[in-house]
Amino acid sequence: MGLPCAYVNAMMLFDSPDKGADPVMQTLEQCMLDLRLLVDVMSDGKGNLAEKLGTLRHRLQPVLEKRGMTLTWAIESEPVDFLPRGSRAKELCRLVQEAVSNVLQHSKATQLIVELGPYSEGGHGDWRLRVMDNGVGMQSTARVGYVGRGLAHMKRRALRAGSTLEIVSKNGAGTQVVVLISARDPGRTVPASL
Repeated sequence: MGLPCAYVNAMMLFDSPDKGADPVMQTLEQCMLDLRLLVDVMSDGKGNLAEKLGTLRHRLQPVLEKRGMTLTWAIESEPVDFLPRGSRAKELCRLVQEAVSNVLQHSKATQLIVELGPYSEGGHGDWRLRVMDNGVGMQSTARVGYVGRGLAHMKRRALRAGSTLEIVSKNGAGTQVVVLISARDPGRTVPASL
């Protein structure tokens, strides 16, 4: 019996009429989602960021619906020439996955918005990627210096993709993860140990 099958069997053991409220069930669902997303991201080394985010949406939508969350998905894919590809797209997609995972685990949000579009305040061909929720927000101490493993991972991913990460959050007013993506490939490698 493989790992995915074991997760499904464990989820069936905890199946209840109020599936969305059981913390054990939510944890198992999150593990299964993370596993599926990891397989998706790792298996496709080509494709641009918009395509990778489309696969992510396909995996997220059922989980969000089950939890009663509304998803607004606004992904632009033109001009396609400037969209990150390859390892940059993979890093950015994983960053979005981590941001959404934080929303699912901590925010108590009812709405999730994922946006990707050209960023006119940046250089020609720059993009802005945002993940926003209407949840409880983060404590200000959690944002200072990107404390916490999840936030530190997101910062490293942004750096490796030649992008900048900003997290804007207010207690009781949700969180916004903003990634500014330069059209220019950074041409430099940020060590994985950063």
